[in-house]
Amino acid sequence: MLTKHQNFLKKIEHHIDNNLKNEQFGVGQLSKLMGMSRSHLHRKLKKIHGKSVSQVIREYRLEVAKKMLLKKEITASEVTYHVGFSSPSYFSKCFTKYFGYPPSKAKGKNGYVPQDSIEKGFIKLDKTIMVLPFKNLSPNEHNQYLVDGMVDAIDRHLSNIDGLKVVSSLVLSRLIPIKEIGEKYGVSSIVQGSIQQQANTIRIEIKLLDTYDGKIIWAQNYDRNIFDVLEIQGEIFTSIVRALKINISKEEYSLITKRTSYDSVAYDNYLKGMYYMNQLGTKEVEKSLEYFKKAIKIENSITPAYSAIANYYHMKASTFAAGVHTKEAFRKAKQFLAIAIKLDKDWHFNFTMKGFQLAFFQWKFLQANQYYQMGLKDNKPLNYIMYRDYLQIENRHEEALQVSLYLDKEMPFYPNFSIVMSFYYNSLYEEGETYIEERLPFFSANYSAYDNSGFFYLNIGKYDQAIHLFQKAIQLVGKRFPRILGWMGAAYAKKGEPEQAKALLRELQEMKVKNQPGSPAWFMAVIHTALGETVDALRWIRTAIDEKEMEVPWLVSEPQFYPLHQLTEFDALVKRVGFRERSYPVKLPKALS
Repeated sequence: MLTKHQNFLKKIEHHIDNNLKNEQFGVGQLSKLMGMSRSHLHRKLKKIHGKSVSQVIREYRLEVAKKMLLKKEITASEVTYHVGFSSPSYFSKCFTKYFGYPPSKAKGKNGYVPQDSIEKGFIKLDKTIMVLPFKNLSPNEHNQYLVDGMVDAIDRHLSNIDGLKVVSSLVLSRLIPIKEIGEKYGVSSIVQGSIQQQANTIRIEIKLLDTYDGKIIWAQNYDRNIFDVLEIQGEIFTSIVRALKINISKEEYSLITKRTSYDSVAYDNYLKGMYYMNQLGTKEVEKSLEYFKKAIKIENSITPAYSAIANYYHMKASTFAAGVHTKEAFRKAKQFLAIAIKLDKDWHFNFTMKGFQLAFFQWKFLQANQYYQMGLKDNKPLNYIMYRDYLQIENRHEEALQVSLYLDKEMPFYPNFSIVMSFYYNSLYEEGETYIEERLPFFSANYSAYDNSGFFYLNIGKYDQAIHLFQKAIQLVGKRFPRILGWMGAAYAKKGEPEQAKALLRELQEMKVKNQPGSPAWFMAVIHTALGETVDALRWIRTAIDEKEMEVPWLVSEPQFYPLHQLTEFDALVKRVGFRERSYPVKLPKALS
């Protein structure tokens, strides 16, 4: 395939190389030099490489940077500007994300990078593992919670071991041969398993396989009582570590011991709670709380249950649930999260949630960043997604795009639709449209896919498409959340149908009178701004700030508020929320400046 398109790819590399030091060189300039539209170039590269145009440009720059670092006596800071990056810190972050190590470790004389891997663009680690989803061989599916929980626990235990890289099985869209997993994702071994339950007995069959030749490295069967699950997890972890000849520290072993010593009945309730929470339905999420509370009642030191309850209240306060007011949600979530962090300082998602609380509930943005960074030590998609939201509210959209692209590269079949927000904020409109066209059919039952795609079309001026997607979101969940009504009202207003917009405005006003959660004041301001009613818009933004509505941290990044930027009254509101100077004023798109 690549041979067929070799001349085309060489031409692209030639143009990038000629503009290597030009940090402004991007998709638009490359498409002109290639004599193609942005969308045509994007589609063609996607077909050949599976990558976007901006990704190809960035990765070419990084490959050149690595060669420079390996072959020349030159510092990372000097290389930064030679390959078209605007700052050393941003270059270092991109380099580390792409290669898995910082520029300072790239010198060949230090023996860090094998010479035969220089041209490949990635390093296949000797100790890289993937835990595949286990098969449920039980007569019924009632124990699926147990199967999912076992996989997640083994994955999490292995993720805490230095020197072992765990690749998420979320990258797999289908069952593929073991050797292909190894070649495509740089995985040296995989874990396969099955679980069969009969009454209170459980049979677990598990194998550790080498992806190079498919040979079994280690295998074991377990026939136990169902409440021995935690003990079995510990045994499986220990056996895998020994089979891979990995040395673990006393601290790492102690951590695993702690996490496999919970009361078995309490842990079983926790697993059931996580199963229902992950289904995301309103009834299922409510049911999850019941099981988490049962777990804590049985054992008051079960960290993951406290963490899950904190996450439950975050979810209930979000605009996707609109079930609990922000102040109440924060009060309860803060209480449970504090206990979880105290019990286990290495449960990294707790730090991501702490960052979320500081940013979205307390508006302490600088402190939030520190906790988000701690959370990223756990290489899970939700940590990156929540961090990306933080970067966007901080107006750090280039960094947010890099996080989005990293997720799309590492976990390409995760419903990563927030990436279209990153495409919008970085003026990559054709990439955003292409992404929606290609991905939406595969995630037609995913609410956030319609929500984020509608946001994208609203803000690039394609109002009919936006309204259609917002209506699909409402049909999917059977609820009219303030967020959807606000953005849909803005689309009607800008489309030239003010009566439709005002009807949605009245609906939001009724929600506000009834004291409904979900940031109704904020989204009334969105519609008023789209209608050109600046005084009313500012009034409702002030109300949203007074009542600590959850959308407030989006104040400087909400595109519908761009017409208000640098008004004296709006500037005062920005200062009141506490945004740093780096976050505001926003560099607006030319059409809106």
